[in-house]
Amino acid sequence: MSFSARYPSHVGQLVLLGSGAFVRDVRALWAVHESVKLRGWDKKGAEKWVTSGLVETLAEDHLSSLTEAAAAVEADLMTGCLRAMISAQYLEAARSLSVPILVLRGDDDPFVSGDDAAIVTARSTNAKRIDLPQVGHWPHLEAPTECRAAILGFLGQ
Repeated sequence: MSFSARYPSHVGQLVLLGSGAFVRDVRALWAVHESVKLRGWDKKGAEKWVTSGLVETLAEDHLSSLTEAAAAVEADLMTGCLRAMISAQYLEAARSLSVPILVLRGDDDPFVSGDDAAIVTARSTNAKRIDLPQVGHWPHLEAPTECRAAILGFLGQ
């Protein structure tokens, strides 16, 4: 969202997948930020972060590849993302976007509530919201067929 707000000519459509704009427990997220800043970001931290949003257990190969990809992110990039979440930069960026936006989330997402998605959708001038039933924070992993169909439908394909 921040990139789209900063460079609107580079984005024709935007899909927000499990993207929230609010942090309910700023202290807890700040503690994660400080931990990553002090200790770094490794596979163990990435696995804890990844699995905390799942409704169902992933196949071991999927979990392993997702964790490895998450662990490859540099610590300073991770702390930057955490600071952006804490300071609600995403929510502010939503106000300035005019491109078509799909707000796609699992209806059992423990991080991005229905209210969060409703507010992001309402703040955007051209947004559509889809909640996938019985899906958590990782719709593309927990319901890949439904997620793909929603995204392709939005993109007009």
